[in-house]
Amino acid sequence: MARTRWGVLVVPALLYFLSYFHRVAPVVVAGDLMAAFAVSAGALGALSAIYPYCFAAMALPGGSLADFLGPRQTLTLGGLSMSAGSVLFGLAPGFGVAFAGRLLVGLGASVILIAGLRLAAEWFPTGEFGTVSGAAQSVGSIGALAGTTPLALLVEQIGWRRGFVTIGAATALLACAALCIIFMEERPLAGPSTPAEMAE
Repeated sequence: MARTRWGVLVVPALLYFLSYFHRVAPVVVAGDLMAAFAVSAGALGALSAIYPYCFAAMALPGGSLADFLGPRQTLTLGGLSMSAGSVLFGLAPGFGVAFAGRLLVGLGASVILIAGLRLAAEWFPTGEFGTVSGAAQSVGSIGALAGTTPLALLVEQIGWRRGFVTIGAATALLACAALCIIFMEERPLAGPSTPAEMAE
């Protein structure tokens, strides 16, 4: 059961990893973006600022969405939104389209943590919830680190546009996994609760 509990959180953890990856990614390609869209550093700052604004706007709706649709569906929608935004950003012909792409990424990322923790609340006892929450934050920090040098190396090899499209495709695969993987139930199946029931 313990192995199953942690296994359920693998896909949400990977999506949260990518949400932090997406958060810091534009900083790595700032010079490329300024050249591609002929914008100033101020405009680029606005592009990066849309992310935390999305989190602020979705703080309450995100939790309600996880309750209404369920964690699995919320994770899937969030992942698909991040994926579409990343691909749109990579293919953007102008700054306005790139801004819309980042908006989609921010909206999708804003529901990932709350949906993942909502799922964890169904699978883990109260005494272990702090451990799960702390582990989630660690995964996010690793995602932020991966959005620096590893992304820079990827961009160096295939360019920033193809890099973001590739990241978007990987995010889409994880979003589909959140909905489709067999073992990811939204709550554990009811089992025997007393020694007598267990003996039977």
